[in-house]
Amino acid sequence: MDRVTFHKLCDLLQYTGGLCFSRNVTVPEKVAMFLSILVHHNKNRCVKFQFKRSGQSFRNTFMQY
Repeated sequence: MDRVTFHKLCDLLQYTGGLCFSRNVTVPEKVAMFLSILVHHNKNRCVKFQFKRSGQSFRNTFMQY
């Protein structure tokens, strides 16, 4: 996915879908984590290592919705 399409997806999810920034994680980072799990069939442990996030902030990101 190219950058323009990715940012359009982030804007769409933010303004239409209600996805919002959290204190520690931005909307583009949330979308990138989610797409990484879907596309590459990664485990949560691999994604939190790839994005350099703690398990707590990663879990809170996805348990929020």
